[in-house]
Amino acid sequence: MEMELYEDFQLTTTNSSGGDDGITMENTLIKDILQGCWRLTPSDQTDYPPRPLRSSRWDIFCLCYAIFHHIFDLGTDVNVTRYYFSKGETSYAIVTIILIIIPSIVTSCVSYRMYCMDRESQITPDESRNRKLQLVMLVLQLAPVLRYMDSLSYACKSRKANSKKDQEMYYRKMLTEDADVALLRVFESFLEAAPQQILQLSFLLKLYYTNDDEGFLNSIISVLSSLAGMAICLMTYQKCIRYVQEDKENINWKGSVFIFMWHFFVTVSRILMLSAMVYISWRWTLIGMMVHWIVMTIAIAVLEPHEFCSKNDSIRNEKFTVCEKLANVLYSAVLGLVFIFTYITPGEGPSCFRYTSFYVICLLENLVGAAVWYYYNSEPCWFTTTMTVTFIVPYLLGCLCMITYYCKFHPNQYTPPSMIPQRRQVDKAQGIYLSETPSPKLMAESSTSHNGTITSHLGDGDVA
Repeated sequence: MEMELYEDFQLTTTNSSGGDDGITMENTLIKDILQGCWRLTPSDQTDYPPRPLRSSRWDIFCLCYAIFHHIFDLGTDVNVTRYYFSKGETSYAIVTIILIIIPSIVTSCVSYRMYCMDRESQITPDESRNRKLQLVMLVLQLAPVLRYMDSLSYACKSRKANSKKDQEMYYRKMLTEDADVALLRVFESFLEAAPQQILQLSFLLKLYYTNDDEGFLNSIISVLSSLAGMAICLMTYQKCIRYVQEDKENINWKGSVFIFMWHFFVTVSRILMLSAMVYISWRWTLIGMMVHWIVMTIAIAVLEPHEFCSKNDSIRNEKFTVCEKLANVLYSAVLGLVFIFTYITPGEGPSCFRYTSFYVICLLENLVGAAVWYYYNSEPCWFTTTMTVTFIVPYLLGCLCMITYYCKFHPNQYTPPSMIPQRRQVDKAQGIYLSETPSPKLMAESSTSHNGTITSHLGDGDVA
C-alpha cells in the first residue's frame, strides 16, 4: 500500500544521489500520509462529512422539517400558555410567557453577534445577508429559523452548482451554518425549554396532590419527549461540531449512544429535582438556582475566558475595550444559565477537572434536593419514594455512561492540521474530489467568526 501511494503521488524527497537519508524521509512522509487518511476506513464514518461533498435531498428535507418544527414549537408554547389561563393559573401563564420571550431575546442577541462576526471575517461583501432582514427575523424571535434558511440556501446552491468545487464550497458553508444553529438550539433548549419543563412538572405535581388527573398522562409523555429532545439536541450539536472540525477524530455509533444516555439521564434527574423543589418553595429554589448561576458565571469568566464578543483587531492585539469585556461577561452569564442543567466545554484544554467539579456540585445539589423532598412529605408513599430515587439514580447512571464513554469510546487521537493537506491528496487518489481550500478548522485559526471563536475552542467538540 505504501508503494502504491508512492507511485501515485510521486512523493519523492530524494536528492539526485538517492542517498539513505532521502529514502528515510520518503518512508516517513508516506507513513504520515497513511496516518492522515484514517477517516477513510469504513469503521470510522460517523461524524466526518460524507463524500461527495454535495448536499442531498435528505439534507434539504431535514432543514425544511427543522424550520417547521421550530414554528410548531412556538405554537405549542402559546397553547400551553392558553391552557394555564383556562385553568385560572395566571401566575403559571405569566411565568411561561417570560420564559418564552427572554430566552428568545438572548438567543437572538447571540445569533446577531454571530452575524456581526461573520461580516468581520467576510472575504467578499456580497456574502453578507441583508441586515434589515436579520433584524426583522431576530425581533420576531426567529433567530434559529434565519440560520436554517441560510443553511437551506447553501444546500440548494450546492445541489444546483455545476462544478464540484462550487458544490463542495456551498456544502461546507451549509455545515458551518448547521454548527451555528446547533449552538443556538442548545441555548434555546436549556434557557427556554428546560425552565418550562420545570414549571410544567411542578404544575403536574400540584395536579397530582389535588387529585386532578385531567391530562396528567399526556403531560408526562410530553415532558419525557421534551427531555429526550434535549439530549438529542446536545448529541446533534456535538455531531455538527465534529463535521466542521476535520482534525478531530470521529465518534462511532456506540459512543453516540452513550452520549445520548449520559445527557438524557442527567437532564431527567436535574429537571425532576428542580421541579420538586419549585413545588415545595419556588422562592428558595430560585435563590439556590441564582447562587449556582453566579458561581458558574464567575468560574467561566475567570477560569475559562473567551473572546466571543470581541472584534478581530482586539483579539489580534490582545487589547479589549470595556464594552467588549462587559459583553464577554454577559455571554459567560448566559453559559452560566445553561450550566444549571448541563455542561458544555467553552474552551480548549483538559476537561477532566472541569467535568468532575461540575458533576460533583450537581450531585450534592441533587442529594440535598432528595433529602428535602423526602422529609417534606410527612407520610412517605410509593410516589414520594419513587421521586426521591429519580433525583439520584438517573444522575448516577448518566455519570456512569459519561465515564464509560470517556474510557471506552472517546477518540483520544486527532489528525494534526499539518496532515490535512496530505489526507486531501489521499482522497484524490481514491477518486474523491476535494478542493485545495483550507478546512474550516484551519480557516478558524485566522478568523474570528463563530466557528473560529466558539467551535474551534470547544476542545474535543464534546458537550456535557
